[in-house]
Amino acid sequence: MTPPNWFIFKQCATSITFGYFYDISFNGKNPVLHLTFSCEKLITVHIDNKLVDLASYQIPNRVEYTFTSLAAIFQCVKLIHPCEGYEIKLNKEHSFSSSIKGTKEICKLSDGVAKHILKHEDCLGIVPLKLNSSLLICNKCSKFVANKKMNSLKSENKENDPVELS
Repeated sequence: MTPPNWFIFKQCATSITFGYFYDISFNGKNPVLHLTFSCEKLITVHIDNKLVDLASYQIPNRVEYTFTSLAAIFQCVKLIHPCEGYEIKLNKEHSFSSSIKGTKEICKLSDGVAKHILKHEDCLGIVPLKLNSSLLICNKCSKFVANKKMNSLKSENKENDPVELS
């Protein structure tokens, strides 16, 4: 019962880990997301082997496993911004892909907290992600997240369309 575009990455007696590849590529490869459900009802998410703070996305890390809750978790988690998985460097990166070039940076906010930023050179500025205003991403990545949400809504609407029988 694996959702479309997901795959089972690892399974053992105490947990199961699902994988998901993002549609956007950085440094010539697509980021991979790993979603782990444990028998203790804990949820963890890694992007390119880096742990993601689910609280910043208002996603609980402990949940009752039901048909509805599992579907909602898969839906929410795949909308997490793929740049979360990258180690941030102060130097320029010129090999995000053939079409996307940019810099990976650290930004110190007014409260002194360093936030991860991925800024593409064709973006004019950095805008906050709608789910959490303290997480900064660039316009191109913001559009990526918005497109993922739009595509998932369209696919849900197609599934709910009435079917005519001839």
